[in-house]
Amino acid sequence: MMRGFVLLVVLVYLQILSLLSMQMMASFISLKREQFHQLVVYQQRQKALDVLATVDQVRQPLCSVKINSALQLSFKSLSWWRQYGCHDTHDNYEYFFVRERLGVDTCSVISHQYKQQLAPVYYRNTLLQISAANEYNRALIVQDTVAMVSEQPPHCSDTLRRVKAGRQALRWL
Repeated sequence: MMRGFVLLVVLVYLQILSLLSMQMMASFISLKREQFHQLVVYQQRQKALDVLATVDQVRQPLCSVKINSALQLSFKSLSWWRQYGCHDTHDNYEYFFVRERLGVDTCSVISHQYKQQLAPVYYRNTLLQISAANEYNRALIVQDTVAMVSEQPPHCSDTLRRVKAGRQALRWL
């Protein structure tokens, strides 16, 4: 009788131990799945930044639009992006981008290649990235502000500020 009771207790403990180990394995799998998802999103963002860096080098793209707020751009339909944006495809991602001319800052200066002092012109580039290839399909929108050399010399009654050409700001929408 006592041996049967001891056997029953041992079997109950083994059952509890196996349930706990299964719960730990399920938690571990869930954690790994979340880490994989974060890695996929990180790689997706890196690809978007690489394309955006290429966009930043284009002097006068054909896809210039009037100034919109970030909120307005984030709610634009895909058909709007197809109509007004420039389109490109890389590694199972579709990219659409538009550029807004923000204006010339006449109180700043960018040193040009011939030591000529010229005022910077600012542009805001907005890039929409869409992936149809993976299960974590979601659109990413990233904006950056870029300073480029304009054709105008600075003319300001105040002190001139020095600006480096290139990306000035970056944000994800």
